[in-house]
Amino acid sequence: MRLDYPDPSQAPSLRRPLGGRLRSYRPAATRGERLDSIQKVLLRGELVINAFNRWRLLDNGTPSTHWTFADAGQTAAVAGTELALAKREAGDIVVASADELTAEETTNRIEAGLERPDLLLAQRDWGLRPEAFPWFSRMLPTATRRGAVVHVVAAFGSQAGVDDLYFEARRRWRRQREPLGDLAPRTSNIERRFGERLRAEGFDPKPQMPLANYFLDFAVVAGGRLPVRLDVEVDGRHWHEELPGRHGPRDERRNRIVKCLGWRPVRLWADDIESDESGCVARIRREAASPKPSTASPDPNRRTTNE
Repeated sequence: MRLDYPDPSQAPSLRRPLGGRLRSYRPAATRGERLDSIQKVLLRGELVINAFNRWRLLDNGTPSTHWTFADAGQTAAVAGTELALAKREAGDIVVASADELTAEETTNRIEAGLERPDLLLAQRDWGLRPEAFPWFSRMLPTATRRGAVVHVVAAFGSQAGVDDLYFEARRRWRRQREPLGDLAPRTSNIERRFGERLRAEGFDPKPQMPLANYFLDFAVVAGGRLPVRLDVEVDGRHWHEELPGRHGPRDERRNRIVKCLGWRPVRLWADDIESDESGCVARIRREAASPKPSTASPDPNRRTTNE
C-alpha cells in the first residue's frame, strides 16, 4: 500500500491490522530523502570498516605496539634477531632496549626527553619474573605518545602473571594464532587469486596477518638465518593514487611502522596484478632473495605526498 501526499509531513500515519498485528504506513519518501538514507548507510559501513579493521586503534591506546612471543628464557635472543631485522629494514634508526629491571630508568629518560627512540624493544618474561612491574606497563604508552614504535618480546613460562599486561599479552597471543577471528578485513577476489598464484610459485603467503594495529594483505617469509619478511600489499589506484591526500600519509606512516618491526613493505597495484601477474610474482621473488631492501622506487608512477 502506498499513499502519496503533496506535503508528506502533513500526511497521517495509518495503522491497519494485518496478520494479527498493527502495522504503520507512512508516506513514501522523496528522492532526496532516499538518497540521504543511502549515504548514511554507506557512511556507517565505512566507519565500521575503518573503526574495527585496518585503521583501528588498539584497546590500550598504543597503536604502534606489536608483540612477538618466545619461550621462557629466550626473550633476549629473540629480541636480538628482531633488532637486526629492524636495523636492516629501517636503516639508521634510534633503538632503546629495556626489560623489567630497566623499565623505570627508560621511562624516566623518555619522559624527560633525554631519549627519543624510533623503536622501543621491550622484553617481558613472566616465566623468569612473574611478579608485577608497574613501570614496564607505564613504559609502553609513554613511548608511543612520544612517537616510538614499540615491539614487545614476551614469554609466558609456566607461572601466571599478576598484572593486567599479562592478560593483554594473552589476548595478543590468541589474536596472532587466529587473526581471522578478530574482525580481519575481507580478502578481495584479486587478492585471493594472487595468493593462490603465490602458493603455486612455492611461497607460503599468510593472508591478513596482524602486525601492530594493521592486517597485512600477505605476509611472505623467505628462509635463512636472518629471514626476509615481506609485507605484500595489493593497492587500488582509486583509493591510493586518484584521491590525493586520502591514503598517502597513512601509507607512509604504515610503511615506517612496518619497517621498524622488521618487515619490508612491497606495494603492488591491483591493475598491475591483473595485467602482469607474472611480473608481480617476479618482483616478490627478487625482494625475497635480496638481503637489503630496494632503495629505488619499484613504480615511478606512484605518487608521493611531496608531489
